[in-house]
Amino acid sequence: MSIFLGGLVALLGFLGLGVWHRWRWTFWLVTVAFILGVLRVPASALELTGLLPQAQPEWYVVVQGSIGVIQFTIGILMLRGYRRAGPWGAF
Repeated sequence: MSIFLGGLVALLGFLGLGVWHRWRWTFWLVTVAFILGVLRVPASALELTGLLPQAQPEWYVVVQGSIGVIQFTIGILMLRGYRRAGPWGAF
């Protein structure tokens, strides 16, 4: 468990370094990850309707779906900002 946690912290630290230095590939990686967050919405809906097995309480599934909507919105805003000012530009 501690090796996994250490690897996760190292990955997030490296991504944070990429954001700090405004590396272009980091922008696209974060943007794609946020846009793919929309996949949480249908997965949550399928869990709530019973078509997928539900391992968490209903309130948690609803929160996960809401997080997916927020992630997708941020990803779309990042794309709009890219079109206006380039990666890491102000929008």
